[in-house]
Amino acid sequence: MNDKTILYAEDDIIIQKILGKFISKKYPDTLIASNGRDALSLFEANKVDAVVTDLSMPVMSGFELIRKIREQNTVTPIIVTTAYRDEAKQISDAGVTILYKPIDTKELMKSLEAAFAC
Repeated sequence: MNDKTILYAEDDIIIQKILGKFISKKYPDTLIASNGRDALSLFEANKVDAVVTDLSMPVMSGFELIRKIREQNTVTPIIVTTAYRDEAKQISDAGVTILYKPIDTKELMKSLEAAFAC
């Protein structure tokens, strides 16, 4: 089994269930949050090896989540999922990997594996 902990933040419950289940098959210690505030709480309370986050979420956006994580930690890999290319331009200098929706699960897993290869 893989001992990496993945934090997955997504507000769309259908996408969350599908991708959350997919990620947790390889990474059983997957933490799931429905908004950025909950994701930040999980990040601060756990040893997280990688973050996968949507950008457009209620309560706290993925943009704010990334900013707050980077204030604390500049090395944890962050993979952003978004349907909007214009959004991605706003975080291109945050040291993140960007995947566009609909998410190709093979690409997501390759991105996670690449993050851990460094």
